[in-house]
Amino acid sequence: MTPERRQQLVGRRERLKEQRQREWLEPHRRDFLALLTKAGINYSIADDAPLVDWISSRFKVDQWSSIDWRDVKKWRRIASEVSASPQLLVGLAGEERYGDPEIAIVYADAARPSLKMRYSELARHLDVIVDFAWQTWVFDPSSDWIIEFHHDLGWRWGKAA
Repeated sequence: MTPERRQQLVGRRERLKEQRQREWLEPHRRDFLALLTKAGINYSIADDAPLVDWISSRFKVDQWSSIDWRDVKKWRRIASEVSASPQLLVGLAGEERYGDPEIAIVYADAARPSLKMRYSELARHLDVIVDFAWQTWVFDPSSDWIIEFHHDLGWRWGKAA
């Protein structure tokens, strides 16, 4: 087999793997979005790449895909359990004076697309939006704060330096 032919076959195999992954994820994505729509949540689907870049350019992510909070100068735990009250979000917005910005939501679960919505929408529908099974990041892309909902660590809020 020539090197060119091998390269073609490897490329084709990679495209097939990507296609299978998309085909596997699509029903899960549809189910999740149907759940949001049924709950009456006002959202839009966001492009993952710039949002992931926003996180990784401001915060160091450790080997478990969690923010390494030891490297964040200004941070605090806002709840020790992921099942904490949505009123914590409302209180946090008041304390930090960020009002009701359009926020981005990025899920560690690839079956859930990144979303954009108003902060107040997140607070009203927290139980449906936040993935308590693993990790979710919520932030204002035009600011420097982030909230991490982590399955083991609870809720943490931090500000990029």
